[in-house]
Amino acid sequence: MKSKILFLLFFIPCCYFSQDGSDILYLKTSEISKEIQGKFIHIDFYNKSFGRKRIQDSIDLPINKNIIRFQEVRNDTGFNNWFDKQSLLSVSKIDSKKLQIEKFQLTGFDDRNLYVTAFINYLKDDKIMKKSKEEMIIERSKIVEILVKNE
Repeated sequence: MKSKILFLLFFIPCCYFSQDGSDILYLKTSEISKEIQGKFIHIDFYNKSFGRKRIQDSIDLPINKNIIRFQEVRNDTGFNNWFDKQSLLSVSKIDSKKLQIEKFQLTGFDDRNLYVTAFINYLKDDKIMKKSKEEMIIERSKIVEILVKNE
């Protein structure tokens, strides 16, 4: 009995005092300012997908003059949220490769749109075969939140 009580005395504080980790700053679209222009971001489309919410929204984006459907890849627990673990992944393959938008860079904004550069990886068997960049205009109405790399 004593060993069970001792175990509980040591175990319970660990649950309440453990550290979390995150290098992401979460911003509403109304909070976008010149301060984050030029920074790397991820875009959370339609539904907030923070923490244990496993909503995987999809969005159609233009790549090389084609409209490609992407699905959000959100790898966070609400406790550990790392910028480099988030991305967008194409639903279908293009020339036998999946497209992954690794991140965006915010190049400008106005009342209706965000202007971004998308950093794209072409994946075959989860290996990067090619990298490219694409300039995009994304309507604010499709965005629920911006994830900014907090350095």
